[in-house]
Amino acid sequence: TYEFTVRNNTPTSGVFDLLTSSTLGWPNTVTDTSGNPISTLALGPGQSKVVRVRMQVPTSAAVGAQDVTRLTATLQGSPAVSSSATAVTTVQQGLTIVPSQTGYGGAGSFVQYTHTVTNSWPTTRTISLSAASSLGWTARIFASDGVTQISQITLGPNGASGNVIVRIFIPAGAASGAQDQTTVTASVSGTSASVIDRTIVRRLLTYEDGGFVNQSSSFVLGDTVYARATGLSPGSSVYFVFKDANGAIVRTTPLRTVDTQGMAFDQCVTLGTHPVGDWVVELYSSGGTLLERAPFVVMYDAEITTLSATDAPKVGDRIAVTSSTVNRNPTPISNSTMTYVIWWDTNGDGTFGAGDTYIDGAGKPRAWDGSTSVSTHVTTGITVAGGGTWSESRPWTMPNTGFPNQGTYRVTATWKTSTGRVIDVATTQLYSIPTLGWPLLAATLAGAAYALWRRRASSDGGGQA
Repeated sequence: TYEFTVRNNTPTSGVFDLLTSSTLGWPNTVTDTSGNPISTLALGPGQSKVVRVRMQVPTSAAVGAQDVTRLTATLQGSPAVSSSATAVTTVQQGLTIVPSQTGYGGAGSFVQYTHTVTNSWPTTRTISLSAASSLGWTARIFASDGVTQISQITLGPNGASGNVIVRIFIPAGAASGAQDQTTVTASVSGTSASVIDRTIVRRLLTYEDGGFVNQSSSFVLGDTVYARATGLSPGSSVYFVFKDANGAIVRTTPLRTVDTQGMAFDQCVTLGTHPVGDWVVELYSSGGTLLERAPFVVMYDAEITTLSATDAPKVGDRIAVTSSTVNRNPTPISNSTMTYVIWWDTNGDGTFGAGDTYIDGAGKPRAWDGSTSVSTHVTTGITVAGGGTWSESRPWTMPNTGFPNQGTYRVTATWKTSTGRVIDVATTQLYSIPTLGWPLLAATLAGAAYALWRRRASSDGGGQA
């Protein structure tokens, strides 16, 4: 259900005819705020009222399909006095949980995964949650606060989402290399959706916090890298060695005594002047025998701060795209590259994947095979001074003439170093409705907004019906 505000800007009272059109031919009804069907609206001068358009998504609608419904108000007797607005509806599965993940953990410790549950049904629903381990390990589900244990989550309608945390406890005797698959299931009213979390036991792991809760293998310059070894002999001695991307030793620890739980700990502070790339922490016995190695990546503390794209109201309009970045390191980022891709989310899963359509540099639509490097526009030679910022000197533009669909397109910008390492990724959206034109009437849909989604290279990354 979408709400529209209709305002009479004429100096006299009038009756306005209300007419809808749907690009996919879906059934719809115009009602007042009490739910009574209406086809006209009487308004005094300067008066406005809210009306609703209730869309019926057919059972046969394909996931990812996108409908653009237009509501037009026309003054009776004066057809030139007319205005319209649109609502965009994207078809989703009624219930989803994402993503499936892979992680590593030490014997006697735990690993946790965050999942997003989405309710795309038109009513609020309470969704049951469960987790089952293939190796019989203990798996518990928590609310997003990581403290409250839960077995269900209540979500609002039409694409409302919530995060849950699955915490898997690895037995103290688990062998290094053992692999568990925990199936996490969300279910309601006979409908269910599942993901699989794959956990591999390792003796040496890196974390982003001193509580050794948030496991990570990706960091930025200035971060502290925490290392924990597990499955060791209590009372024995070990030491850690941290090496940077050039293979130089950054830190060698004194001997550490393994505690009664078979664990040993250390940490290394990275500096803004250190090289970026593939680092490693190594674990040695007191006699100098290499016991384990754990690779991790250290990248620039830098990000895409803005990414914007203008809408394309009609055939031949040009969208304008621009971005800006910040570099928080003391050393410059030289000769980097920003690659932009305009794409249509064919399957509606929110990510650019095989089968989705992208717009090439000539403005033509292409189907992506899921692996070939693609781009709509590339800006090269980007240098960002230490502690400085950068922005496109002027927005680059692209006509919407070759855009194959009406509705919401995404623009993803990927910032890479001169050696091809990803610094940051950001995505925004634009609307292109070449045959219907852009709305002049105010339309409101809960949750619909222009947004910038950012996914650090170090991280795992319109209305819905």
